[in-house]
Amino acid sequence: MSSTVEDFRCFLEARREEYALNLRKRVATIEGLGRRSAAGQTQERRTLEREAHTIAGSGAVFGFPAVGDAARALENAAACAAATDIASAVAKLRRALESE
Repeated sequence: MSSTVEDFRCFLEARREEYALNLRKRVATIEGLGRRSAAGQTQERRTLEREAHTIAGSGAVFGFPAVGDAARALENAAACAAATDIASAVAKLRRALESE
């Protein structure tokens, strides 16, 4: 294997590790947004939807497909579901993160 390919693999693995660390922080932020949006804070719900959208798009790219799927479900719930559905989707995202 050429050193260029190996260097690129090392680069990607470093990005994946950074993403994983950042992902834990983002999910914690999402949990807070979920609680506040359940309390009726409309702006928090929009922010929750945007955060979930970002993770939904990047999860699989960085090797976290279950997290990406759970985030997509949360994005959909934040867009149009009841607070209990959002809370359930946030919990599923947390479980997906812990399982990967």
